[in-house]
Amino acid sequence: MSAPVTPDLFFGSDRPAALQMPHLITAFDAELMARVVYLTQSAPGLWRLPAPYDEADVYDPWRDPETRFSLWNLPANQAELLAPGRFANEALFGTNTILLDSAIDEKAAIALTEARGRRKANGGFYVEGLQDLPALPQLLDLSRWALIPVAPDRSYGLFVTSPAQAHWVRGLEEWCDRVGRTRHRLVLSGDRVSIVHENAPSEARERATAQMIDQFLGKLGRYFGLEEALLLPRIQERIVAARQLEQTVAQLKRNESSGLPN
Repeated sequence: MSAPVTPDLFFGSDRPAALQMPHLITAFDAELMARVVYLTQSAPGLWRLPAPYDEADVYDPWRDPETRFSLWNLPANQAELLAPGRFANEALFGTNTILLDSAIDEKAAIALTEARGRRKANGGFYVEGLQDLPALPQLLDLSRWALIPVAPDRSYGLFVTSPAQAHWVRGLEEWCDRVGRTRHRLVLSGDRVSIVHENAPSEARERATAQMIDQFLGKLGRYFGLEEALLLPRIQERIVAARQLEQTVAQLKRNESSGLPN
């Protein structure tokens, strides 16, 4: 059984701004990005990374960081982001970055986010923990929506919108229910922020689970040629290892909060 999902998995702030805004958290992947594009009818970009392709489709991952953010709307850059390609994959899962509408007023967005970002040695500009930015509501007045990879491994996506676009969150909730995804949202109970977990209907979850298991087994066979008799012990071994890791991490967190040495 997985460790419980708690607010501190996603946020460093005790009262993140997303609490007061339409939002949803679910597994982050290419399918989620594609659905956001469909709902918002937007061409997203990685804020504030320079798009790797120019108007002539010349690829340069070390492009000038002052490159116009609007270049993310070029077809080659949209394909790189939504596949995602190697450049986008490393940015999404290896850095603190977010997806915004590439048509955003760039100067106004910089004024809201620059204080929380810093330029790295490779010239890229990354915003640290934008999900905790107090000015997030003002940023969403410009972009209307944001999709932020959250959790230490960026395995979850926080989709948050301006109040005027709350119907996009409802559309994403309906999609999660259809495809069998669990989703989460923040709520305030008294003075305590907690997470509400909402599972998809049982039939959709079972169907999605069966499809994912079939894909997983097929991939193991294609890549490694493992015999079926060897799979169950291997899977059980990894489940035990994952539980041990969760327990170790939980103990380290308890030690940290109580001031004990790790």
